[in-house]
Amino acid sequence: MRADEREEAFQLAEATNGECAKIVADAAKITDGREQQKAFLESQAGIFIAKLKNKLDYLAIIVTMSPLLGLLGTIVGMIGAFSIFNLESGAPIAITGGIGEALIATATGLCVAILSLCAHSYFAHRMDNMITDMEQCFSALLEAETRSGK
Repeated sequence: MRADEREEAFQLAEATNGECAKIVADAAKITDGREQQKAFLESQAGIFIAKLKNKLDYLAIIVTMSPLLGLLGTIVGMIGAFSIFNLESGAPIAITGGIGEALIATATGLCVAILSLCAHSYFAHRMDNMITDMEQCFSALLEAETRSGK
């Protein structure tokens, strides 16, 4: 686009997979002027960004919920461990088993949270890069259209 090879750029967009290329190829077909293209690009970009963020929200929920579930497991395990006192006096093995169960629940919840947080961070970074690349493509398209006088 910057080298004023618009037709080659549009053909490349048609042949390339991906949402950004599809949007650029569809925008190239709009002949009603720059403002129509700009409106089309903004609406399509908004829809695509919403789809990306929607999927990322599920991962954010997992990151938030897993430590809470681990804590719930800890509480249930501790209740089980200390309810032994009502049944048998002086059963330290039963108490330590319940505490061990509680700690396993906590560790599991934290492991899930840590792994999910890593995945969430990775995908959030990729999404930000995709949005930046898309905005650069759209800017180049609109700039080329302005230079060509359409």
